[in-house]
Amino acid sequence: MVPDSAKETCRNWFFKIASIRELIPRFYVEAAILKSYSFLTMSEFSQALMRLTKMILGIGDPLVSVYARCYLCRVGVSVAPNVRDYLYENLYDFLATYSQLTCVQVQNELLHQKVDYTAYVTLYSPALDWLLQCIAHKAPESLLSQIMDRCKQQCNRFAFSSSGLLLNSIMTAFRPEYIANRALQFVEMMKECQDSGFPKHLLFRTLGLCLIVANPLESQRLQILNEVWKVVAKLKSPSEYMSCAEVWIEYPVKHFTKRDRKSVV
Repeated sequence: MVPDSAKETCRNWFFKIASIRELIPRFYVEAAILKSYSFLTMSEFSQALMRLTKMILGIGDPLVSVYARCYLCRVGVSVAPNVRDYLYENLYDFLATYSQLTCVQVQNELLHQKVDYTAYVTLYSPALDWLLQCIAHKAPESLLSQIMDRCKQQCNRFAFSSSGLLLNSIMTAFRPEYIANRALQFVEMMKECQDSGFPKHLLFRTLGLCLIVANPLESQRLQILNEVWKVVAKLKSPSEYMSCAEVWIEYPVKHFTKRDRKSVV
């Protein structure tokens, strides 16, 4: 039983936070003490998480906003592990604002800061990886299909060179078995990603790590290796080549017979 004085103190703190004018400080302070809603009611978490999710839409910088989403999901899974609606909302809101990654304002700021666009895109990976990992936790394979369809809609709509960012995070977050069942589909999508966006060698390395621990369809195993190696063999940077080769060299060892390995060599 929570005393009335504790409830009143808790309400006062949240009223004080609501009076903070600046959006980002107000968001982070409230998210940091979100667990205190337990003094009021346990049913408050779902509404508070969704409200904070909508609040992030007011953050103009896409890199700042994605890390705000990352922090909110980090807090959310600790205080309300069974609430998932806000997780999907955060991902779909990120996809809806995906065009900001290539907007004129971002491009001008990158030129001013002398930051390479490829390096800039990779900064999104940790936050997006965490967001998708929260969604993918104990998720069925059908959810992967649903999310990939949403991502395809966004990529086809804006024709992003940075669509590799989404593919890499999806492969990192979901179970390797789910990725292996669609390995050839992922290879085709990764080949279409432009080199000016997310580093292509990281995509093929991530896929290779999934296929080392999970079995792709037997009828597609050789075709997958051939398609991947066509891309890997064209990598000009020694470090990029080695980062892929050290992973994919295990692929035929794991999935091919001794006779097949000899023919591959």
